[in-house]
Amino acid sequence: MVESFVVPEPGARALCKALAARGVPHAILTNGWAPLQQRKAQVVGFQGPVIVSAEIGAQKPSAEAFDALARALGVPPAEIAYVGDTPESDVAGALASGLLGVWFDAEGIAYPEQLPKPSQVIHNLAELYALL
Repeated sequence: MVESFVVPEPGARALCKALAARGVPHAILTNGWAPLQQRKAQVVGFQGPVIVSAEIGAQKPSAEAFDALARALGVPPAEIAYVGDTPESDVAGALASGLLGVWFDAEGIAYPEQLPKPSQVIHNLAELYALL
């Protein structure tokens, strides 16, 4: 039923292709049930590693989850821009683990003042091209 209910974010497929064409290491780090998360990545056309909390035994915002991402990418944490839509688990977790934390604010909501400020804010996937 994933094909019926998962609607890729506009520009997701084009972004996946552009990252691959430019040789930019990229992966998905997600909390959740592995078969569902992997199927969602396939629907979007994502070809890279899908790191799922249920498989690695750690959930975002833990450092262990972001360490697994860095290992999968083979890139030092300071060189990774983690893009996420949840301020606490995605952005603050990435920042606390030494990554850049890019907040994907597609809904135009206020960022929680008590959390560390994101490294960048984007409102759609096309804005990621400027960060490459």
